[in-house]
Amino acid sequence: MVRGTADRAAMLIRSMKGERAPWLSGFRVMVLDGNHLAATDRRLAVLQGSVAGPLPGHLLAVFEPALGLVRAVVPCEDGHAQERLILPQVLPMVSPGDCWICDRNFCTRAFLWGIQQRHGAFVIRQHANLITRPFGALISCGRIETGEVFEQDVRMEMEDGRTLDLRRITIRLDQATRDGDMELHLLTNLPKEMASAIEIADLYRKRWSIETAFRNRSAPNSIGQELDGNERGRREAA
Repeated sequence: MVRGTADRAAMLIRSMKGERAPWLSGFRVMVLDGNHLAATDRRLAVLQGSVAGPLPGHLLAVFEPALGLVRAVVPCEDGHAQERLILPQVLPMVSPGDCWICDRNFCTRAFLWGIQQRHGAFVIRQHANLITRPFGALISCGRIETGEVFEQDVRMEMEDGRTLDLRRITIRLDQATRDGDMELHLLTNLPKEMASAIEIADLYRKRWSIETAFRNRSAPNSIGQELDGNERGRREAA
């Protein structure tokens, strides 16, 4: 339903020349994020004695900023399952010329390697559990609004010994995040001639625009109506 609605809306937007300026020239930018649905009413007898609200599940949403549309969702009926468990269902959506922007929850070797194999690009915050080996010097690249930007060449190794050379963009923040982090590390396979470290750092900051789609009740394929209030508050505080 979401894909069909988005495809029809995309045709209308393009026919009316309503596309927004691209975030990254030469690429179709896609933002991936998770959305935990609100707790449901205790309508089943087995739930009526429970204090906690039952979780109906969650989903992954794929947002295309140039069109302002959620293009697809991947639902999961288990409200306690990790988001990364349904990542394999996202990979078939990656097309050549895409650039996917994701938070660290989606930073797995298999997902990064899968995007690379499908001739796509990515800008993903590095998860602490994903180890990379630096093989180049750390280079200062200037500043963005929130801190200083550095770049270094790193290598990611798969379990079977295959390797993937990446760029790691480090942002040394002026103020700590809500988790107390003073540095953010972004991994990307974008070539340097296509995007500078500053451009990549700014690109990642824009990923929060997907929250507008979550909150936009008037959007034809909006999924924001079900966004849990606590989850929304957590994201806005970030």
